[in-house]
Amino acid sequence: SSKITNAKTIIENRYSDSLFSIESVAEESQISTTYLRREFHRAYGISPVAYLKDIRIKRAMQLLLTHNLTVTKIAEMCGYSSTSYFIQDFHKFVGESPNRYRQRLRF
Repeated sequence: SSKITNAKTIIENRYSDSLFSIESVAEESQISTTYLRREFHRAYGISPVAYLKDIRIKRAMQLLLTHNLTVTKIAEMCGYSSTSYFIQDFHKFVGESPNRYRQRLRF
């Protein structure tokens, strides 16, 4: 559906906003959150929340390897309002802390 494709584009464009939510995607796409979750998963095989986290963590991985920014700054740039929550999410997704990831792959 074009509304689900539009919702995916909204997530891709607004992932760095820490106040961004799946509810705001649904509202902007003029669909219910239930419909968004169901149809997004049907179309892409992943929930919209998991897709948002995936984008945020992949962007963080890029930033960690290409910039000398603090982990806190990278967390902010990737849409996290809490550095500790970012570190938790990163560890779950990557299997190591952001600092360890940077050290292992940069040097």
